[in-house]
Amino acid sequence: MTDTSPAASTPDNFTIDVRKLFNMSVNLLAAGFFKQKPDDAKGLYKQLKDGKRVKAGALTNNKNGQQVPVSLELDRSEFNGSFNYPNFQAALRALLQRCETHGRKDPELKTLRTLQNEKSGGVLFNLPGVVETNGQLNVLMAAIEPGKEGMVLRLMFMDPEQFIQRDESGQ
Repeated sequence: MTDTSPAASTPDNFTIDVRKLFNMSVNLLAAGFFKQKPDDAKGLYKQLKDGKRVKAGALTNNKNGQQVPVSLELDRSEFNGSFNYPNFQAALRALLQRCETHGRKDPELKTLRTLQNEKSGGVLFNLPGVVETNGQLNVLMAAIEPGKEGMVLRLMFMDPEQFIQRDESGQ
């Protein structure tokens, strides 16, 4: 992956500004988990927990009206501890708060840091949401990947060890 990309390409090869993808991703997650009825949010969580790809809407090309479907996925393979709705919601809240803080400090998102997968064209937003539950750290990050059936917003729990800064003695 390379650092900082101004745009991402969809499967139909139209380019989308990464800042717009970031805003769309944050709004989609907030709407899906915090701005709808709790039972609906829990239903969405259960589908993601079960490994399902959930349809979440579409991006529209302003030039020609063409739409690209957007889906949501969850990779929890690196999650530490008991994976349940309250723990997921706490991690997602931490991620969204980190995104909101970044957006408040830089409203035009000029300093938005991303990592781009040059093979897939996917973009990882380098704003980890960190949460500690029962003494265990978990790190949640979001990425958007082009796919054959549209764009996929992927929530991924990452190994927290890679985020821990150690001093020169390894402590």
